[in-house]
Amino acid sequence: MYAGDNVRSHTKLQSNGSTDFFLSPIPTELLSLAVSTPHTLGVHIKSIPTACTSPDGHGNCTFRYDAASTPNISDYTPKTLMFEGDSTAELTITGSGFNADPALNRVLLDATPCNITAASDTRITCYVTDDTPGGTRKLGVYVDNLGFAAPHNQEVQVRTAFVQDVEPKVLHANGNAQETTLTMVNIHGKVG
Repeated sequence: MYAGDNVRSHTKLQSNGSTDFFLSPIPTELLSLAVSTPHTLGVHIKSIPTACTSPDGHGNCTFRYDAASTPNISDYTPKTLMFEGDSTAELTITGSGFNADPALNRVLLDATPCNITAASDTRITCYVTDDTPGGTRKLGVYVDNLGFAAPHNQEVQVRTAFVQDVEPKVLHANGNAQETTLTMVNIHGKVG
């Protein structure tokens, strides 16, 4: 240790640095707000983390699920849609929490829309077209500003092709077990 009146030091510049620190883009974890309240939401606008204020004036957003605000499907008819010479089939959904304005509801069979013709807060009527893919389809009802109706496990059978007639009505054996008789099947609907 040096002490006294004539202390000298020698300084050597190793690098010319900066205290500026620039990140582009700023990592999300540097912008997240620490919250201790359960059910706190993270808010993103155009994939950018954003802060919000709640009615109590604190810098957090909370969420509380309310079953009474969720639309609900109680029943639907028919359970199987068939297109017997028609290009559309009617589907009626009953429940609660629907919007009386048909334009503010959407009905889907998987990804295929059902064209809504009438709506009330407890009933939606729509028409499924015969170009809907056949098979088991998940029924979904979406109400604007409320979200998807519960339950989410409703299924509708869609039959776009069915056997209309079989000829001949009775098949007769020709006496030879090796011979077969051609059977004509008349199928109505869209196949393939």
